[in-house]
Amino acid sequence: MALISYQKQIQTAQQTLSPQQILVVKLLELPAMELEDRVRAELLENPALEEIANDNATEDSVSGETDNLEVSGDAANDYDSLKDYLTEDDIPDYKLQENNRSKDERAEDIPFSDTTSFYELLQEQLGEQDLTEHQKALAEYLIGSFDDDGLLRKSLKNISEELAIYAGINASLQELEDALTVIQDFDPPGIGARNLQECLLIQIKHRRKESQTEYPLLDIQEAIIRDCYTEFTRKHWDKIIQKLKLSEDDFKAAIREIIKLNPCPGSSLGEAIGRNLQQIIPDFIVDVYDEGFINLSLNNRGMPQLRMSREFTEMVEEHTKNNQNKHCSQNNSCHIPEYP
Repeated sequence: MALISYQKQIQTAQQTLSPQQILVVKLLELPAMELEDRVRAELLENPALEEIANDNATEDSVSGETDNLEVSGDAANDYDSLKDYLTEDDIPDYKLQENNRSKDERAEDIPFSDTTSFYELLQEQLGEQDLTEHQKALAEYLIGSFDDDGLLRKSLKNISEELAIYAGINASLQELEDALTVIQDFDPPGIGARNLQECLLIQIKHRRKESQTEYPLLDIQEAIIRDCYTEFTRKHWDKIIQKLKLSEDDFKAAIREIIKLNPCPGSSLGEAIGRNLQQIIPDFIVDVYDEGFINLSLNNRGMPQLRMSREFTEMVEEHTKNNQNKHCSQNNSCHIPEYP
């Protein structure tokens, strides 16, 4: 059998990213706060960068101009008299209303803190219940056993033993179960659940109390979480539809409502165990104006503006100039004119 050798040319196209493109892609994935931290870290590590301080320059120029102003006595008195009348009451009403601003104005964030703790809010609701002193003591201990997200991950048996050892209170499992049932009716819905499945079921139960017209849809939601929870967590939608004999439209409507439930109900109660909740910083800002104009912009508040430092720029220019002079001297030495 003869062997035949031949050459074959194959043309392929391959797309590669440059290191700069890879860096840009990674930066695009960062939230606003992480991007700001990344920029500030780069500012500290990279000596070639410096922050542009426009505010300081503006303040210095303004202060310099005001220092040179000479105000006569009459003008100063007029200014003091006018200043007494310029109070908050002189601000137009439309300036005090949200969204009533021009396109050139930006609403400023007004931060505030919630001083009421996670447990104090539950204690207030507990005080409104008609309970005996023994039941109230059990409920207070249960509330103190909640995790930051509002769920109870300790078993009632362990809590019963802790009550007997540390508080000298004898409590049966049924008494603890009854006290926990009372707490699970508190706001926000889902508080006091022992797992995520129970948390979702409690919230559906609260929806049933508040709604009088969506019983069929609530029944489907409850059946999905109660009877098909494993399939729900694994997103086996076909198995759920087949098991519960649901139409595709009813199933989709129920799922849309289920995903609106809060898996961490304690996070909506403000401060937890003395720790403030993480502040949510938006990556994008949507401004809606009275004339119907909508503006979408990046949230660059607090983002430092960078530039190449003057010292580094001068150093690079000097280095480039030296290289050019060196190159010229080498060329001149290599081309020595020959005389006859």
